Amino acid sequence: LRKAIDNDELALHFQAKFSSKSGKITGMEALLRWTHSEHGFIPPDEFIPIAEQTGVINPLTKWVIDKALSQLSELREMGYELFVAVNISAINLKERHFSRVVQEALQKYNIPPKLLTLEVTETAMMDDPARALLALKELNSLGVRLSIDDFGTGYSSLAYIKQLPVQEIKIDRSFVMEMDNHGNDAIIVKTTINMCHDLGYEVVAEGVETAQTCETLSLMGCDYLQGYHLSRPLAF
Repeated sequence: LRKAIDNDELALHFQAKFSSKSGKITGMEALLRWTHSEHGFIPPDEFIPIAEQTGVINPLTKWVIDKALSQLSELREMGYELFVAVNISAINLKERHFSRVVQEALQKYNIPPKLLTLEVTETAMMDDPARALLALKELNSLGVRLSIDDFGTGYSSLAYIKQLPVQEIKIDRSFVMEMDNHGNDAIIVKTTINMCHDLGYEVVAEGVETAQTCETLSLMGCDYLQGYHLSRPLAF
């Protein structure tokens, strides 16, 4: 994995995020892909945990941010004003100079901070809540957007969530994908959207895989939609 980073053997695919109001693509999520010369495609859920355990996650995240902003810069030169979202780890939040890494990458490609969204899971934040809060405040001071990923699957309390300087909540796909068949999931999603809006957050639903789910979420007032029904992750 270290060699893959050094030799630029990794790649990013991008999955579009659609505005439910306009129906247009407003941004995209950067998703890491690794095709090994000997072992072939290696799924992120296999190599990301190893990267976190071995300390490779910090240079790996730095590579992802740099590549995502580089390709966003190319799109902006072509006239597309989109935002890009990058997933970060609990380990990144513990890195002392992580906010500086982000700031330097933004300056390198002359990207307005508001066009970068950093997504962190509930579980990652609860690994060290005090440190996570401090790190997120540092990142927020740069002007980047912050998002809580996989919302509804972690163990964070609303008392903690409301302290966080985040602008966006992503409802976990496990609720969204079962909405068509399970009324309770639809109730959970609708309640979450209403609560998040009342607290001042924008809401993203991931795992949108049918036209019915797409329509239901739009009627519920969900701000952004993401999933295979709309677009699979695509190479740049």
